[in-house]
Amino acid sequence: MKKTFILAWTQSPCNLIEGTPGYLTWGLGDLLRSTIGALRFCEQAGCECIVDISLHPISTLLEVKTHPFSDLVKSRKDTLFAFNTYELVDFLNEEFKKGDVACCFAHWSVDTYKTPPTPQIIAAIENILTPNAMFADYMQRMKAAIPWPTYSILHFRLGDTELLQGIEHTEFTPYIELAKKYMDYSDILLSDSPNFKEKLVNQLDIYTFKQPVAHLGVHGGVERIQHTLFEFFLLTKAQTIKTYSVHSWSSGFATVAAYLYKIPLIKIQ
Repeated sequence: MKKTFILAWTQSPCNLIEGTPGYLTWGLGDLLRSTIGALRFCEQAGCECIVDISLHPISTLLEVKTHPFSDLVKSRKDTLFAFNTYELVDFLNEEFKKGDVACCFAHWSVDTYKTPPTPQIIAAIENILTPNAMFADYMQRMKAAIPWPTYSILHFRLGDTELLQGIEHTEFTPYIELAKKYMDYSDILLSDSPNFKEKLVNQLDIYTFKQPVAHLGVHGGVERIQHTLFEFFLLTKAQTIKTYSVHSWSSGFATVAAYLYKIPLIKIQ
């Protein structure tokens, strides 16, 4: 019988505990990149890949596809492991000694982007991200308010201290100057910092949203998650994505959209 690997999205793997070395939270960019990696890995290994989102809060906004092992995934809610890819093969070998199905979350690195996505991978991602009726209605209402039929994205990733720790930053002058340098008339401003967005729209004529965003590795509220997911869909239809990050790496949120849909990604600094 063909072996099956189930990549189960989760916010709470049993082997990663907050405050200990190795604790990770996976944002939407991480989840999608890891899904791309898992699909490619299974194709090369000759096993079936199932991506199950039912244990993640994002499932309240998307069409959840059932499969022959849905009950198994549900039963692993509190015992689901997460691994880096260098640990995954050993886990799969042990699981496949016991049966034909292995279930966990595995995190793929940015090396995933070195190989272009196949049409099959893009189709699989779009199948996973199929909006349910409630979320489709939200997206339609939000898109109707955008003043341009085509747009680019001006994106500022300013770190998790405000989004996750509630530490409010007040000094945004360098980022505002960058926005002035790179913005165009039909840009939409996206950022993980609501304070930055508020400061910027008071100084520049730029379109943005007031709705709060989420970190999909931490937040569970439907309203925050649905707006974050809506912003990802906006990225996938942009003419260009201009992105700034306070980190040495680019935003995974912006990068995966550009990677999947061949959107020019301009890293600003």
